[in-house]
Amino acid sequence: MGAARPVLIVAERLDAAADMVVDQLNQRSVAVMRFDSADFPQHVSLTAGHRQTAAGWEGVLTDGHRSVRLQDVRAVYYRRPGRPRIADTVPEPYATWARNQADAAMLNLLSALPVRWINNPHYDRIAAHKPQQL
Repeated sequence: MGAARPVLIVAERLDAAADMVVDQLNQRSVAVMRFDSADFPQHVSLTAGHRQTAAGWEGVLTDGHRSVRLQDVRAVYYRRPGRPRIADTVPEPYATWARNQADAAMLNLLSALPVRWINNPHYDRIAAHKPQQL
C-alpha cells in the first residue's frame, strides 16, 4: 500500500456508509484497506507477532489483492462486520470453536493496535445492549 499510513475499514460488503467513508478517504489520497471479518480466515489472512517496541504488534493483514502492515495502520473504522466463516467441511462443535477463536484473534489484535478508532468494537458491543448502556 505504499508509504502512506493506511486506514482499515472493517465492515460487511454491502454497507453504504462504509462505501462513503472509503470514497472520502480516496478523495483525500488516504490509503485504505477494506475487508469484512466474515472473510477471515477463508479469504483474509492475518499474521502477527509482538515486540517490546513502540509499535507493539507487527504483522500483515492481506486479502490476496491488498495487504497492510499492522504497524503502519493509522486508524480503524469498524462498522458491523460479519463474524468469521469457517469451512463447511469442519464439523460441530469444532466449527463454533474455530469461529470464536477467529473472531477473538481478529478483534483483539486490531483493538490492541495503538491507533484511532471509530466504533471501537468493545464499546460498540456494550452499546448494543441498551439496558446495560442506560
